[in-house]
Amino acid sequence: MTFRELLQSISSSISSLHILTSFPDALPWILPPFVNLRRLRWSIFKEEEEEEEEEEEEDWERMVTSIQALSRCSMLEHLQIEGAAEGLLTEFFEGVESSSWPSLRSLHLDFNTRLGMDTWKFIQSFRGTLETVTVKLGAGLSDDLVESDSPGLAFPNLRRLAIKDGFFGSNLIPLVNLFSASPVRHLFLSVYGWQAPSTVLLETTLRLFPTHLQSLYLKYGVTLYIYQLHSLTPTLLSLASARNISFALTPSYDVFLHRPFLETHRNLPSDDVDENCNQFEEVLRFGLRQTAGLRVSRDGVAVDRLREALEPLKTNMMRAKD
Repeated sequence: MTFRELLQSISSSISSLHILTSFPDALPWILPPFVNLRRLRWSIFKEEEEEEEEEEEEDWERMVTSIQALSRCSMLEHLQIEGAAEGLLTEFFEGVESSSWPSLRSLHLDFNTRLGMDTWKFIQSFRGTLETVTVKLGAGLSDDLVESDSPGLAFPNLRRLAIKDGFFGSNLIPLVNLFSASPVRHLFLSVYGWQAPSTVLLETTLRLFPTHLQSLYLKYGVTLYIYQLHSLTPTLLSLASARNISFALTPSYDVFLHRPFLETHRNLPSDDVDENCNQFEEVLRFGLRQTAGLRVSRDGVAVDRLREALEPLKTNMMRAKD
């Protein structure tokens, strides 16, 4: 039995598939037998070597054929496409009708090019069934999407939305705005900030989702402005709690790692140093007394609290050992 025959004999029993490939000739015949496929992750990695124009055109022709084959997987519920370009989504939009995947519940798109209106049209074509949408931007948003200032049509079943910025410090608000007519309950935003953080993103998000939002997870990929970010934490928490929204912010504060740069080079008078060290020693002695009591009481909750309080000190200890 050949590999092709073996694959076809078991394909109807497979519900989850991860394709890690570039543009193989085999893909058009690999996909059609998976009639019961419910979850597909397609990682597309095109060779970086320069190709002749004719070869590149042949690659796209094979890709279109693969897309048409994928449209026959009518049971599909979860689709994840990684390494895609805007042009591929255009082919998807033209080659796959939303009726091809009537049960598509979650969509995850990870781009290595700018995300534009063609991609938005592709996402929107499944608005009737999608419950979860994740979009990771590799190179930001195209001008036509940035300039769009009106909300898109509602996704009536959309409950979870995640938008992750790449390393370009993109303005996520235009893309968030396109989903603002939908009943999103849980929102995850990942931002790379090349400017000092502010409350604008959170305030705008709360305004765009005035009714259904229950939780917001905000992740900042910042280094230069980490201290400013954490100095904003009380304000951010206050804004979220005023709406009774669960709010989480990362990275979490590390007193040793995230001190202001200037303070890491600040000299103190010797009297101040001695006074501070005396206070530190008193706190550490208190911690030792606490551990002695915990050995007797076996209080798990108190152990967790003490561990959490000492975690930054432990982290610094591990760095010193390294």
